[in-house]
Amino acid sequence: MSAPANSTERLADPIASEVTFIHPRKKKTSRAERVVSELFARADIEINGDRPCDIKVHDERFYHRILKDGTLGFGESYMKSWWDCDDIEEMCARAIHGRIETSIRPSLGALVD
Repeated sequence: MSAPANSTERLADPIASEVTFIHPRKKKTSRAERVVSELFARADIEINGDRPCDIKVHDERFYHRILKDGTLGFGESYMKSWWDCDDIEEMCARAIHGRIETSIRPSLGALVD
């Protein structure tokens, strides 16, 4: 293929004209993730939200662990760095005020496995 005769002339690129932007797909959420997210939303705590009191999940096992082992699993998953929170005091205050511990029962794990 030779260069265009005029320097301002461009060769048509048949591949580029066919390219369209494809939005990245959202990650499919598991049933466990949806259940845990809904539980925390009741206390105005968002999973992977932007506020300091929101929980940032680093390991997907977090969701099943909470549903399997309740508040013990919540604490132990924190110790394993599966999640963190910039303002853990506020997050805990919201969780206690929202009575999340009454909703997180170890038996819920069987429903999402």
